[in-house]
Amino acid sequence: MRPGPASCRFGEHVCLALVAEGVSHGWAIGTLLGPDGELGRIWSLSRPLTYRALDTLVDRRFISRRGVQPGQGRDRVVVTATARGAPSLATGLTSPSPTCVMCGQHC
Repeated sequence: MRPGPASCRFGEHVCLALVAEGVSHGWAIGTLLGPDGELGRIWSLSRPLTYRALDTLVDRRFISRRGVQPGQGRDRVVVTATARGAPSLATGLTSPSPTCVMCGQHC
């Protein structure tokens, strides 16, 4: 687990939402969030920061790695929302509280 405070970043919330919606690997998430991506045209996240957010979500057990898929280059690691991650996302989207349900702080 990474040292430092447990506060979440917006990119982590976005990545968790995409995984919960069924986007299954980091390359696909990075493509969606890239400057020319479907979501990246509105709000973008660089590919390195996307992978960092996914690693943080794995460290915090909001998503898990579930094997690999063959890709055109390297194999792609498949990720899924965990039993802890999916409800946290749902609560965070519907809760009027300013406290983040992923880390318990004001993010």
